Parts: sequence; C-alpha cells; structure tokens
Amino acid sequence: MPFLRREAALTLGRVFVLGLPLLLAACGNKKSPPGEAGPSSSGAAGPAAAPLQMEDLAGVCAGKGEPRAKPFTKAGAAAHAMIAFEHGAEKPEFSLHLPDQLTNFRPEKAEEVELVACVVRSAQHKIETCSFDSTPPARYLDMNDATYDISIREATTGTIVVNKTVTLPAEPCPRFHTFFGKGEKESTFPSSDYALTEMARSLVLPAAGGIGLKLPNPEAGVLKLDDRDLDRVCYGFPETRAAAYDKTPGKVSPTILFTRVNDNARYNSSTSDSDLKPWLAESAARYQLVLCATEKSRTKKKECKFDDTQPVHLLDMYSATFDVTLREAKTAKVLATKVVTEEASAVCPTMWFFKSPHDSDVPSAVKPIMDFTRPFTEPK
Repeated sequence: MPFLRREAALTLGRVFVLGLPLLLAACGNKKSPPGEAGPSSSGAAGPAAAPLQMEDLAGVCAGKGEPRAKPFTKAGAAAHAMIAFEHGAEKPEFSLHLPDQLTNFRPEKAEEVELVACVVRSAQHKIETCSFDSTPPARYLDMNDATYDISIREATTGTIVVNKTVTLPAEPCPRFHTFFGKGEKESTFPSSDYALTEMARSLVLPAAGGIGLKLPNPEAGVLKLDDRDLDRVCYGFPETRAAAYDKTPGKVSPTILFTRVNDNARYNSSTSDSDLKPWLAESAARYQLVLCATEKSRTKKKECKFDDTQPVHLLDMYSATFDVTLREAKTAKVLATKVVTEEASAVCPTMWFFKSPHDSDVPSAVKPIMDFTRPFTEPK
C-alpha cells in the first residue's frame, strides 16, 4: 500500500489538578486570649485553586479572558508567548495546535501565555477524489479547499488583536497516502499553519534589540537542526543554532533558498536545484544565509495544447514576479531585498508531465535570484 506522511494536530486531553484542603483543628477547649480572634467557624481553609492548564485557555477563543494569564504588552522588549487552538467540523471542541514555525514561542507554563491564536475552518469544498486501488480494497481520498477564520487574541481579556479570513486551495492528489482507520474514504484539507505564522510574526517577535524566548531543552537530540527548520528565518525568527555570517572574501557563505507561491503558503526548500549546489552546506547548522522568495503575481503568456491523446490537455505558460529577501540565518537580519521577474518560455515544451488536464507552468527564478545574492554569498 502506498504511504504519505500526514501532519496531524496535537490534541491534548483536559487535565484537572485537585488542591488538597488544609485541615485546621483546635486543640481541646482552649480559649483564645483576650483581644485575639477565635478560630474560623468553618474550621478549614477552602481547596487550593488548580493551576492554570494550556487547555483552560480555549475559552479565550470565545472572548472569555483568563486573568491568570500574562497581560500582552506589544511595546515590550521580550518575545511574546503564544499558543494556538484549531476547530473544524470533525472537532467539536477547540484543540491545541501550534505550527512548527512558532513552537519557540510556546511557554512552559500556561500563566506565561500572552496571546491565543484561534483557527476555525468555516467552510470547505471537495475539489477532487483520489483513488488508491493498487492494493484491494480500493481507498479514496477527498481533496478539499478550505476557508479559515483566524484571530489572535489577548489571553487575559479575550480581545481580538488581529484577525483575517483566508481561503486556501486544495492540494493535488498525492502519490502516496497513509489511511488511518478501516474506512474506505478520508478527507484532507490545506494547512492553515503558514497563514497563521505570517499573521503572528509581527506580534510574537520582540522589539528591535529585544531578547527572544529560549529554546526548550537545547541539549536534546530532537532539536538537532534540520534544513526545514530554517524556513523560520524567512518569517524573521532567528535560528541561533545556525552559523554566523562571516562574509570572508573568496569564501562561499553557505546559502539555502526557500520559495512559496503566496503569503499564506508553505516555504519549500530548493536544495535539489543543481544551480544552487555550490552554495549548499553539508549540514543545516553550517548555513549562514537564508534566501526567501514569494511569488507576488503571474501573467499568462501562452497556452500549449497536447492533443495526441484524449482528452486534450492544456498547459498555460506564465511569467512571474517574486519578492526576494536575503537574511542572516543566525539573527534573521535582513541584508537585502529585490523584486525579480522571470519571463515565460516562448516555446511550448515537447513533453510535459500533467498533474491535471489543465496545468500551468511558472518559470524558475533561481538564476536571477542567485545573481542578486552572489555579492553576499561569494564576497570578493
């Protein structure tokens, strides 16, 4: 059976911690000295309050503030701690979920939370059903687009700091998929993680010159830096485990490129591009620079028809414009920015691997991006 890793939100059960009452008993019939108050008529103190749990903050998404949390002060010099909850048709209650790019801003204690992000999938529409029938019985996967209402609220008051609604397109049929359970059909939805991270970055980051939150358990092996972790730098989050930018003349400063199709999409690394090979590092911790390219617009220049087989397949050829930012990996400091435009090919390809009967092609901007970056990556 084919398999594909599927990201799953972490759902935590509600935990109750009961306080132990402290029993105060009088000894014998001893009277209180004159002028002193006698023992309480109840004879016992009330139960100690249960400590605040992360799950208790789900009420903030309904506008109910939690006074035991930490007040949000946007002007503060320190990074601001945040957690997130998500809700969909198959989830009757809000469940904890925080994108990987924001995990450094989740505190150890619920009392330290300043911001609560709330992600509600408010609409969905099935675009395509994918069939996996190589091994009986056949299984089916519904690919849906989805609309998300995203808000970020102050933990103590429930007040909305920022909110927006985004509609994300369905993913194409995967080559492999892992089916959970015994049902013959499942559904999948585009991730809202990247739209949330884009919204949150200006709120959780400290003011210029401020200090960030520390990585939890930095000595743990699970925190070994991976190439994919460096996409956080594109959001302005420093990656302290990366190498410092030394800008040594005649020496290459290892550089990794991430691209995305819009502001709400995932950053994908371009390490497989052969043109970038001289700039790649042997390990993620050796990277000094991070390139971040976001497609901002595209213009259709040509339509190619492939009619040797039925049905006829069409390929739209586009020119595209990208916003490119170069950052230091260790500090996320912006070194340079540029708008890059790459023109569509003037000639239709002789062969094309179609993902759908009507496909599109956006040219790679790797070469002009490298030309812009070379003075920093290969300083003279």
